[in-house]
Amino acid sequence: MEQIGGLMPASALEALYEHFCASCQYGSLTVGGLFGQYQRWMGLNDADVAWLEAVGRAFAAAGGSGSVILADVALEAGLRAAGVSVTRADIQVSSPTLSGIDPATGYIEDPVNSATGNFVLPETDVVFGGPSQGLAISRMYNSTLAAAYDEPEACGVLGPGWSTILDQRLIVTDEQARWVRDDGREIVFPLTGRNGASGSPTAEGCHTVEGPWRAAQDNVWISRGDAADLAGVQGATVAGPVWIVADNTGSRLIFTAEGAWVGSTSGAGDGVWIERHDGVITSMHSEWGRSVDLFYAQGRLAKAVASDGRSVSYAYDSQGRLVEVTRPDGVHHYQWDGWLLSQVIDASGVAQCVNTFDALGRIRTQRDATGHLTRFTYLPGGVTVADDGQGHHSNTWISDARGRTVGIIDADGQRTSMRYDRYGNLVGATDRAGKVIRHTYNERGHRTRTTLPTGGVIEYGWDEADRLTTISTAGTLRARLDYDGTQLTPVRLADPHGTTVTMSWDRGLLRHLTDATGANISVDYDKYGQIMAITNGVGATWQISHDEAGQISQILTPLGYRTEMTHDQAGRLVERIDPDGACWSYDYDEAGHLETATAPDGGRTRYTWGPDGQITTITDPTGATTTLAHDEVGDLAGIGLPDGGQLGIPA
Repeated sequence: MEQIGGLMPASALEALYEHFCASCQYGSLTVGGLFGQYQRWMGLNDADVAWLEAVGRAFAAAGGSGSVILADVALEAGLRAAGVSVTRADIQVSSPTLSGIDPATGYIEDPVNSATGNFVLPETDVVFGGPSQGLAISRMYNSTLAAAYDEPEACGVLGPGWSTILDQRLIVTDEQARWVRDDGREIVFPLTGRNGASGSPTAEGCHTVEGPWRAAQDNVWISRGDAADLAGVQGATVAGPVWIVADNTGSRLIFTAEGAWVGSTSGAGDGVWIERHDGVITSMHSEWGRSVDLFYAQGRLAKAVASDGRSVSYAYDSQGRLVEVTRPDGVHHYQWDGWLLSQVIDASGVAQCVNTFDALGRIRTQRDATGHLTRFTYLPGGVTVADDGQGHHSNTWISDARGRTVGIIDADGQRTSMRYDRYGNLVGATDRAGKVIRHTYNERGHRTRTTLPTGGVIEYGWDEADRLTTISTAGTLRARLDYDGTQLTPVRLADPHGTTVTMSWDRGLLRHLTDATGANISVDYDKYGQIMAITNGVGATWQISHDEAGQISQILTPLGYRTEMTHDQAGRLVERIDPDGACWSYDYDEAGHLETATAPDGGRTRYTWGPDGQITTITDPTGATTTLAHDEVGDLAGIGLPDGGQLGIPA
């Protein structure tokens, strides 16, 4: 087989790859556009040779001996005259598996993926409390995904760059399934080599038909199930076979055979399911009666209305880009450079970050609300340098080929190192002082042993249902947890001395707890699963009321003392009435910062805030003002006292 410069041609590699895929029965290998990029890489190597030759000719023409200096502009002109590119282009490898938030990847500033330069912006527009907390409208912007769009009209319901829970889906082929998550990240499951029924906990609650198959790089499994039993997603309406995606913490997501998301659960009583009309999600529901209705215009999400009356609206420009989100906490704006998010502006009109990007959608510079600039430089070998643009305050992040952070070197040259197993579990870390901590895991990805820098050992035991059962140190049992049936919450917690705490649960909610002395409490809940009353062993009861949005509105003690609270639609406390009738009130600025606290006697304490969200002054009811100064990285640097005195804060 002919080789080029000692390297195998891309066409030959591709032929070998196709032969492997056709003959291998034990797994699958997906490489995307690797061969095209490999061919491009070899072409760039040839271009480098031409670049060196052109530079050499330029220096030869300038004298060729001794110390010869040529201006950069002269070299650039010579290169262009020779038809040679001045710079070498980057290899463009699509990496949706590195989008969103990866717990094994480091993030810089506001935040930027240290491995890929991907600017990610997580936002939650609607969320409920208590057992309905899984019912939320969340979204995530990914700059590298936005830069890769060839057909922006094919993007999600919030336009280019944005991923939401409404876009979550499975993409299934004969060889693999790709779970497109609500944050834009994709998790890949090879589907070959594992057939037949399984008693795996990943399929708990559904009749497993086939699988499970483990994700290539994560503690997540997928299996084929039957919709005859969708425990935990009680309101979901789907018939026939389904896909079940499950992790090792009890979370499960249900998808139709075609890959459409149906519902999710992470334990008893917290299921969420959706309703569709003509394939579009029109509402989301929790098991506790909470819901969100969704409305669209021209294929984009236009409004979300929660069952408690809160609403969020979304506005777009002529190119379908999200430019405005109106929430109970104010109006948030976005400015764009093509499909790239150049400015994020909060409800008070302050730009929280101003971004510039390269052609791949990687952050080049980011300026925060205080004006602090961070420059990002991407070096070969997965090395990213973040500094202030002048080479100061430089931090270096080192990533492996999977985008996992394996090293961080701070501005003082001190290094922290991390190591992972194939599934992204942290197996070792070395801190700046050279102290090492090590971890081991079982086949389900649960940590079973931690060896501390001191030599101490902590061991964890797990059962087949992914539940923690024991904790031991130095070979001595310290705690044991027992469970009833398949529920994920413990009913007994015992230490080696026989001290036992017992608990009972209903739909994932704690109903009774008895400690080792026999003292007990019982808890009652309202129709939304929110705590309504707590009663101790002698019958004394604390009563708790909530407003329609789930905020605590009243607390009544066993002695009859009543405290009342009022919140605005953004969930901020605006008034509190104490048992003696004293009334406190609170006002906020457009950004949601506390601006004034008014005491029952009318005295006011005022606060001012900087654009970075830091308190700058506090003025008490007498007019005395305390000032707070912060340094360029946001740390408290000094305090100015009302009498003119100054307190310095050591760096």
